[in-house]
Amino acid sequence: MVSAKVTESEISSKKHPFVNITEVGGMFGRVENPVYYYPYFSPNYASYSSYAPPNGEQFEIRNVANISLQTFNGVYINTKTAVGFTTGLDWYNNTLIVPLELGIRRQLAQRKNGGAAIIAGMNAGYGTTWFHKDNANNKTTGGLAVSPAIGYRMPNQSGSAWVLNFGYKYQSVTVSDTRELDENYSSVETRNHN
Repeated sequence: MVSAKVTESEISSKKHPFVNITEVGGMFGRVENPVYYYPYFSPNYASYSSYAPPNGEQFEIRNVANISLQTFNGVYINTKTAVGFTTGLDWYNNTLIVPLELGIRRQLAQRKNGGAAIIAGMNAGYGTTWFHKDNANNKTTGGLAVSPAIGYRMPNQSGSAWVLNFGYKYQSVTVSDTRELDENYSSVETRNHN
C-alpha cells in the first residue's frame, strides 16, 4: 500500500518535488532450518555421547510469513525517476530489523499522462538491530539489505496513489551465542533472510 503525494502536473512545475511512499506488506517464503543433534549424557557409559545424523547435516523445511513496514522519502530528479532514503521495520520471526537504505523509484510505462503506471524500485543498504532485544547470551547484528520490486500505481482523485508491489528482499543477520558460565560453548550463526 503506497501513498504518493505528488501529481504529474506538480512534477513538471517544480524543479525537485518531494515524494513519500509508505508501504505495508507481507514477506513470504520457505526456509531450511538445521536440525541439531545435541550431545547427551549416557549413564551406562558414564560419558557424553552424541547422535550423528545419518546423511550429514539435516534440515527441516517450513513456510514463513513476516511483516514489513517501510517509508521512502525522496525527490523527483525528472518526471519519471525519484531518488531518496528508505527506512522502516522488518519482523523476521524472532528478529526486529531497521533497514537504512538508499532507494530509487522509476516509472517504466504509462498509458496516459497522470494515469495508471507500471513502476520499479530498488533499495540497498544496511539492516540495523537498534530496536531488537537480545537475551542474556545472544548478540544479534544486522548486515547487507537489498530489495528490488516491480509494481502497478493507481492514482486517486486527491493526487495520491495506491501501489501494488511484488518484490524480493534479502537481509543478512548474524547471531553470536556465548555462555559466560560455560567456557567451552560459543557459536556464531549467519542468517540470510530471502
